[in-house]
Amino acid sequence: MIDMDKRVFAIWSPKAGVGKTLIAAHLARYTASKKLLTGVIDLNRQSPSIPAALDIKLPREKSLKEALYTERDSEVITNFHNNPKSNENLFCLALNLNNKIDDLFEVTDLQISRLLQISKNKFNLLLLDLPTSYFELTSYEGLKFADKIIAVIDNDYNSLVALKGYLNFFTEINIPHKDIILVMNKDMGLLSGEEVYKVCNMPIAAVIPYSKHFVKDMNEGKSVFDNGGSIRDQRLIRSIADIFKQLTIEENHKDKGQDKSTFKMRFYLRKLMGRGVSLNE
Repeated sequence: MIDMDKRVFAIWSPKAGVGKTLIAAHLARYTASKKLLTGVIDLNRQSPSIPAALDIKLPREKSLKEALYTERDSEVITNFHNNPKSNENLFCLALNLNNKIDDLFEVTDLQISRLLQISKNKFNLLLLDLPTSYFELTSYEGLKFADKIIAVIDNDYNSLVALKGYLNFFTEINIPHKDIILVMNKDMGLLSGEEVYKVCNMPIAAVIPYSKHFVKDMNEGKSVFDNGGSIRDQRLIRSIADIFKQLTIEENHKDKGQDKSTFKMRFYLRKLMGRGVSLNE
C-alpha cells in the first residue's frame, strides 16, 4: 500500500449536475478500504448529499457550520462524523438539517483556510466536494488548497465548453493544468477522448459508465463496493481505481526513488563488507 499522508484532493465540475457526489463518495469508500484515514468535506450550501451517499448520519450538533465558526481549533475535528459499522476509516463533514442554506455566504477566507489546514493535518487523505461556482469562497479556497483537482464532466459538449472556459481561470490563479485530473462521468459514447483533447488539451484519466442504479444505490447509502457484482459495477470500481492511481503517481515515484536509493546503499554496504570493511568504519 502507498504511504500517503496529509494529501488533499478536490472534486469539482465546470457545471452542476454532472455527478461529483458519485465520484467523491466512491473514491472515499475506495481509499478508506485501503486503510487510509479518509475525511470528506461537502462544501455545498444546498442539500449536501455526501453524508447520505456514505451512509453517515450527521448528529444535530455536528456540522460544517460549527466547524467553521468555532473559536477553538481543537473543536474543528469533533464535527466530523463516521459510521463505524460501514467503515471506521471514513469521516464526513457537511451542513446538517439545522443549518440555513445561506450560512456559508458569511464565512471568510481565513475561516475556510483554517478548517482545511486543521482537517488536512488529521487525515491521511482529505477529499473536498466543491461547489461549481468559483465565486463562492468555499470553492475558490478549496481549489487553491488542494494538491490535485478532479474535474468531472458529462459526456456532452456543454460540459466540454464550460471546462474550456474555466481552464483560463485556473491559469489566472496559478493552478497548473497538470494538477487537474479529468474524469468523464455518465459515458454514453457521445464524445471521444480525442475530441476532448482537441478542445481542452487535456487527456481523460478515467471514464465512468452510465447506470441509473448507481444513483439508486447511493440514495440508499450503498456503493458498488457493497454489492459490486454486475459488469457495470466492476467497471466503476476499475474507473475509481484509475483515478486513485492518477492521484498517487507522485507517491509511486517517491517510493520507487526511495527503494532505488535503499538498494544502492545495501549494495554498497555489501561491497564494503566483502572487502573486509566493518560497518563501524
